[in-house]
Amino acid sequence: TITNRSIYSTGPTGYKAWFLSAQKAGLPIQSWENSFNELHTLPQPATMLIVKPYTVSDTKIIFGRKDAEKLLQWVGTGNTLFI
Repeated sequence: TITNRSIYSTGPTGYKAWFLSAQKAGLPIQSWENSFNELHTLPQPATMLIVKPYTVSDTKIIFGRKDAEKLLQWVGTGNTLFI
């Protein structure tokens, strides 16, 4: 079974309702579909929420060591990361 954990999905595994609720509440929320190399382009300080960062089979994390290092560097500059 393939799940769609996208902010665009209205299905039971999607996050569209959550995303729209946050927007309606006035939170400055945006989708991140770029490389972690571009984290510096986000307004500072920023908070990133990564929901269920695993493959569909829940056996492997979706980003590698270099991406993890970029995320740690980004957090080190005063940003917040929730996984």
